[in-house]
Amino acid sequence: MKHHLFAFLFTLLTICTPSTYAQVKPIENSLLWEISGNGLSKPSYLFGTFHILCPDNFAIAENVKTALSKTDRITFEVNIADPDFVPSIQKAMMSDVPLSKKLSPQQFRALDSVMVELKSPYTLKQMDNLSLQAVSSMLIQKILPCETPVSFEGELLKIAQEHHKPAAGLETVEFQMECLRNAFSDEHLYQQILKIQKTDADLKAMISLYQQQNLNGIYSYVMKKEGMAAESEKWMMEVRNKNWVAAMPVMMEKESNLFAVGAGHLGGKYSLITMLREKGFSVKPIYK
Repeated sequence: MKHHLFAFLFTLLTICTPSTYAQVKPIENSLLWEISGNGLSKPSYLFGTFHILCPDNFAIAENVKTALSKTDRITFEVNIADPDFVPSIQKAMMSDVPLSKKLSPQQFRALDSVMVELKSPYTLKQMDNLSLQAVSSMLIQKILPCETPVSFEGELLKIAQEHHKPAAGLETVEFQMECLRNAFSDEHLYQQILKIQKTDADLKAMISLYQQQNLNGIYSYVMKKEGMAAESEKWMMEVRNKNWVAAMPVMMEKESNLFAVGAGHLGGKYSLITMLREKGFSVKPIYK
């Protein structure tokens, strides 16, 4: 079940992307950053994840493990260790209006055909009470070239728990789902699901850029593709990143954190790195 939330966000990096490109200040190529200064008694760290990957492409670098060992707490976009996490995801995946009523008969058949082509274990009729976002998140995992994808957040949580470190979240599941609903209309999701089989090349490109730790490349690739309007970028990047940057200083004053969020939030116009620097923090890349 936890994979479904990560797939919601994974969709953002593959098929739901902005249609305009803005010039931004380049960010150094690194996935791991040290946050210090500005009155902090102990450094915190910021790490960019790729929410779900196949085992062949997955690895947690030693410098990330070292950073985690130095901190008091691990903090994700949402607290996946919270006992209410799974029930919240289950509730968020449901729709007040069945898909059979939300979609026209032609649209319903078209999406059902996509599920058949992707060899989904479920028919669309069996998923009638789910949202289109939930359907999208389930299908996006079918294009991954492996049966069992690995969750970066899930594996980091295992390490944290082995060392008895608590977990926290920068936002609630409810708020994250609200942002998704505001960012993507049902029509947009319908059209993207129809094209979901064509995202294989996008997936490979994003994985390559991630492995290069190329935050500028990730941002540029996402921004130059067609799909997401300014309103979508506002809700998925601007609103969320600004909320996080407002919360992070308070959290860092109390305890040192390893903040593990999607790598797309580290670069670009609303870069967490840039905004933290603007608040007076020293944010330095860790290369080894």
